[in-house]
Parts: sequence; structure tokens; C-alpha cells
Amino acid sequence: MSLYCISQAVPYFLLINIRFVIAGNFVPVGLNLWLGGIIPTVALLVGIIPLFTARAALQKDDIPRVRSHVMTAMLLGLIGLLSLLFPLWFHNFDALSPFGEIDLISLGVASFYTIIALIVAWGVYLRLGKGLIRKETGWGIEATIWVYAFNAIAWTALFFTLDLL
Repeated sequence: MSLYCISQAVPYFLLINIRFVIAGNFVPVGLNLWLGGIIPTVALLVGIIPLFTARAALQKDDIPRVRSHVMTAMLLGLIGLLSLLFPLWFHNFDALSPFGEIDLISLGVASFYTIIALIVAWGVYLRLGKGLIRKETGWGIEATIWVYAFNAIAWTALFFTLDLL
């Protein structure tokens, strides 16, 4: 999984570096920090917690509880995704400006990786429903935790770098 995290961190690392090359420290006045910033950050970070509790429930072989925790994480991820997508179409700054380009690219990359994390979580949810994931075969929950947590932490780092520094 460390190879996964290293390979997926490359776009985020490049976006952080390119942000300062293209836009410097400029942040436009019309930037909405709630949508495309604080709401997805909180939703994605809080969504990590139900996945860890799902893993704990899987150790007790409580599959209905595992499914409910995975669904909670997916709902929080969906809230994060929608609040990442909204500013792609409705923003108060010039999209062709240096800051606008890097901000919208960052929102698009974060949305893409959030969709991937939700697909992984959805696959685990379906496998739980069919009885294919048990205490002995819990690697699906572990993979979901890695993908979802990486996405949430990488987006948080990108948000703080792009909009708050």
C-alpha cells in the first residue's frame, strides 16, 4: 500500500509545486472557502472515522454494522464530492487566470480521486452484502481505508496549500 500512496501522491505534489510557480501567493477575493474547501475537507476527514470503526466491527464479525459504517463513509464522501464539484462550475474568479487554472485543476483532481475512493468503498459494500468479506478476508476494508484516508489527507494538504497559505 505504500507504493500506492507514493504513486498517487505525485499529482498532488506537482499541483502544490505548480501552484507557487504559476500563481505565487495570490488568492482572489471572491474565493469561496466553504465550497471547494472547508466542507469537503471536513466531510472527507470525518469519513475516515466510520471506516476504522467498520474495521473494528469486522474483527467482531458484525457484518451489518460494518455495512452501515461503510455506507456512512460513502455518504460523507459523496457530500465531499458534491462540494468539490460545485465550484468547478460556479466560481467568482477568472478561470483563465493563473490562480483560476490551478484551483480548478486541483478541484478536478480531488474530485477524480474522491470518485475512485467511493468506487472502492462501493465495491466493498457490495461484497459485504454478498458475504464475500469476513473476518478472515478483511483486506477489502483495509484497502478502502488506505484509498479513502489517502484521498482525504491529500486533499486537506492541497486545500491548505492552495487556499490558506
